[in-house]
Amino acid sequence: MNLADKAARGGGVTLAFQAVKFIVQTASLILLARLLTPEDFGIVTMVVAITGAADLIRDFGLSLAAVQAKQLSDAERTNLFWANTGIGFVCCVVVSTAAPLIVWIYDKPELLPIVFAVAGVFIVTGAATQFRADLMRSLRFTALSTTDVLANAIGVGTAVVLALSGAGYWAIVAQLIMVAVATLFLSAVICRWRPGLPRRGVSIKRFFRFGGGLLGTQLLGYATKNIDSIAIGAMYGPTTLGLYNRAYQLLMTPLNQINAPLTNVALPILSKVQDNPVIYGRYLARAQLIGGYFTASVLAVSAGVAEPLITVAFGEQWPAVAPIFALLAIGGVFRSVAQICYWVYLSHGLTGAQLRLYLFLRPAVIVITLAGLPWGAVGVAAASSIGFLVDWLVTLWHVHRVAGVDSMMLLRNSLRAILLFGAPAGLLAFVGSHLFVAPSASLAAGIFSALVGATLSATLFPTVRSDLTTMLDFARRAVGRPPRPPKEPVDRNSPLGSGGRDDRRLASTDSASTMTLWNYLTIVKNRWRIFMTVLVMTLAVAFSTIALTPHTYIARSEAALQLGVVGTPRQISDRYPQALSLTRSFAALATSTAVLEPVIGRLGLDTSAESLARDIEVTIPTDTVTMQFTVRANTADGSAQIADAVAEQLADLTGRMIQIEQPDMLGLSVTRAPVPEFASTPRRGLILLTGAATGLMLAVIAAVSWDWQLSRRRTGSDQWRAQLGG
Repeated sequence: MNLADKAARGGGVTLAFQAVKFIVQTASLILLARLLTPEDFGIVTMVVAITGAADLIRDFGLSLAAVQAKQLSDAERTNLFWANTGIGFVCCVVVSTAAPLIVWIYDKPELLPIVFAVAGVFIVTGAATQFRADLMRSLRFTALSTTDVLANAIGVGTAVVLALSGAGYWAIVAQLIMVAVATLFLSAVICRWRPGLPRRGVSIKRFFRFGGGLLGTQLLGYATKNIDSIAIGAMYGPTTLGLYNRAYQLLMTPLNQINAPLTNVALPILSKVQDNPVIYGRYLARAQLIGGYFTASVLAVSAGVAEPLITVAFGEQWPAVAPIFALLAIGGVFRSVAQICYWVYLSHGLTGAQLRLYLFLRPAVIVITLAGLPWGAVGVAAASSIGFLVDWLVTLWHVHRVAGVDSMMLLRNSLRAILLFGAPAGLLAFVGSHLFVAPSASLAAGIFSALVGATLSATLFPTVRSDLTTMLDFARRAVGRPPRPPKEPVDRNSPLGSGGRDDRRLASTDSASTMTLWNYLTIVKNRWRIFMTVLVMTLAVAFSTIALTPHTYIARSEAALQLGVVGTPRQISDRYPQALSLTRSFAALATSTAVLEPVIGRLGLDTSAESLARDIEVTIPTDTVTMQFTVRANTADGSAQIADAVAEQLADLTGRMIQIEQPDMLGLSVTRAPVPEFASTPRRGLILLTGAATGLMLAVIAAVSWDWQLSRRRTGSDQWRAQLGG
């Protein structure tokens, strides 16, 4: 198996395992978001945002230094193992000593035991470092991916069990500890190498020189990626930080599952061909396609469907996460395409040059990110995306200077993937996600619209088709199948040519690969009947959807719990957590038969309590004692009447409970719902606009496909006549 096949096979194995790991971690995000509160996530994030820097120091860049080295003796590997373990122990001591400082920064005494628990993880991860580096260096991608998947599954299982038992934020802490312990155990068992005692006469200074430059770069990168969390936690508290953290983790889950493992594949491959500029450039360009067409496009579509995606994944109690996630996903597009520059620095051993750039660039990105702090988590997310765009462009310029890489080629490839493929898919996903009210239907419509946009891009742009063909060949190699052979040259003196294809077919193939916009317009003109038929049929479907979709109106009423507490601000503050708990309990009663059956009798509705409950959504805005009742009905007056009746009935039912159990609270204050002026569904204008855009896309695809089929038939007929004539 040659190096290209190893790279493809390693990438395929890695992506396959990462798909499993992605499912595990996504399940963890969803389950824990439904079992824990934003404050729980914010508490742990406060600690990890600061102590995470110690994990980089624990590694000290020695893992990638061992992978990048052309030669590595067993004695050097042993000394590297003890060096990482020793640095991990030092990090544990330093972090434990700094625990009071972390508590002082956030003014949260409950952080102290969490810091001590997290500190012990550094010793475990330090011991696992060189085992994982050996698996990476040996190109044992299946073994490396297996340890990741199993370790994460063990951590997720532990966290879910503890969260179900009411452990709160300690479930997240236990997840961090179990992932580290399982990774060490599995890596040590699978790895064929075993460390011995330290060797005094064996120097590892060259690894520290490489790792020192890389460590500085990683610390600056870590500060850039985590200063937002630290600032939000210090300024706005754990709840806002918890919302931001859920959006950030939902972004980083797919990003880490693709970029980080592919680094494990790309780095050893690129390091082996770093002395051959031609092969190096070829591998680099192919590797870039994954970041541009796959990762960036997934993030663009995720930004488009952010609102229904968050609702379906996390539930109705996390609406504030959606705009934060959408903005972070846009920045994630630039982070994904910038990964190629990181590979260039590492494979050429240019960590020192990278560090010198980051000493100036990353502080600028931090300043840009913090500029959004006055506008809360949303402002920080928007500023962070701008900062990573600047970081990508400057880094592209720098790798050309220090490594001689063709930066303009990398820029063109990335912009082509983003502007011609990812952006249309993301925009259509956004439009499609607003066609329906139900979150699951909106999410499905958004994803379908994104697929339509991607298909149209591949149809209209030959360069996009060429890039996707290259990725398809990579996928074939990844599953062990040979890439498709190149087209055979044609002998112009032979009627059929050397490969059995005539000149006319060759000309047709060549012209198809270099078609311009004018060619497509000509095809549409020649095949206007097919074009108009598909367009009219699509518009007919759009009009039918409008006509057949029942009108739905949405009304919202509110009920706020009145504390009625008189005393000092501290006394009022002490009662507030109890009021929050009471509000959540009341919200659970809103869709019960005790509330809905009197509402049905009062309004004379022809429905059951179970059916009515499906049309009612009860949400509690973060850190408030206010319940919002969202009701869907077939008439505008009906939706408002039901919303008001539910709020008033709940107030009557809970008023008696409050007088008995909480006499110092006044009860629920109801704000009546305004009668909606317009139906929420069907959204006529949006449906017609989407139908027209989709119809045009499908009509162009149908016309081009029909023309291609006719040309193919004519070519086959001409070959058959040529054979008869021969």
